[in-house]
Amino acid sequence: MGPASPLREHLLIPVTHQGESTIDDMKGRPMDTAALREITDEVSAQLSEMTIGDLDGAAVGRPGDLGDLYVASINRNLRVAAVLNGHRSRGADGDLGRGRLRSSANQYGGGFEHLHRRSATEMVTAFGAVRDDQRLVDVDGTVVTADELYEHAVRDAFLFAWNLASALDLEFQPRAGIIRQVIRSMLSDMDDADLEATVDALVRTSMPRTVAAGG
Repeated sequence: MGPASPLREHLLIPVTHQGESTIDDMKGRPMDTAALREITDEVSAQLSEMTIGDLDGAAVGRPGDLGDLYVASINRNLRVAAVLNGHRSRGADGDLGRGRLRSSANQYGGGFEHLHRRSATEMVTAFGAVRDDQRLVDVDGTVVTADELYEHAVRDAFLFAWNLASALDLEFQPRAGIIRQVIRSMLSDMDDADLEATVDALVRTSMPRTVAAGG
């Protein structure tokens, strides 16, 4: 058996012989990341349609423009992955800045979707390694459970996907199960601005595409 992973050491999970119970057994199975993976994959697919000129397009129901939302999404993904892997949150000093956006997209050669997909994959993989969804994590001074952090991540990715679809005139019709998950999250602790934006997104995505496009 190879050396313990950093995450395993962070959770202080002992290695035992076959048949013995472990903390993993008591805490349950790895977190189900299907919804988050599906939404972040949708975001990356939408970003493949985004051009430099789209960055300055106004966000729908949110402050700033698409470029601001893009940068915020990447930084949020990397911060979440860091804390789940037992590291300190990178903080603002480690964030991708708006001024580096164009050069970063060109540097990776895959367009805007490639840079975002890398950050989303790190986050989804980190959630998938969590064996206790009630484990406490500190995100920039706010302590939440891994499960609460996951619900926030799904909601944030959902809002970003909806914003991209609205701004770029792309279809976005998530599964009903994901919509229910977002509703549960938004009713928990959202401020008024996020609540209004999410309700609008849910109403529009629940309509047939032809109706939503018409108003």
